Amino acid sequence: MVFSVAFIGKNNEPLYFYSEEDEVETLNLQMIVHSSLDVIDERRKRSGSPQSVPFDLYLDLLLPIDEYKVFGYYSNTQTKTIVVCENVVEAGSSAMRDLVLSLHGLFVAAMQNPFQPCGKPLTSPKLHSGIQVLLSRFSH
Repeated sequence: MVFSVAFIGKNNEPLYFYSEEDEVETLNLQMIVHSSLDVIDERRKRSGSPQSVPFDLYLDLLLPIDEYKVFGYYSNTQTKTIVVCENVVEAGSSAMRDLVLSLHGLFVAAMQNPFQPCGKPLTSPKLHSGIQVLLSRFSH
């Protein structure tokens, strides 16, 4: 089960956050997402410059925390897709990789809207419903 999905911009600004949890748990999930940004930064620093060392954009498991596991994707435009799911999802899972790549595809489609200002939070109902459909497929 996936608890939250976040899209974070180039300067670590939140562009979209999805969660079906209550308000208190949503705040906890947002804190987990923001703490995973440090892990992404560390992995990018360790990999060297993008020109000199091949870097897999799918970051797989970023960190296990409490009863959650956090997975990530770092795009060429330096936006991050972060998924917080239950602890039973295995690192290296092709299903998780496919989910994260599909979520990033939804993000790209939402950003292609000519009325969406660049770098501003997304408010697309189509993105929201697309995420719900993907997550319902993943959970089954």
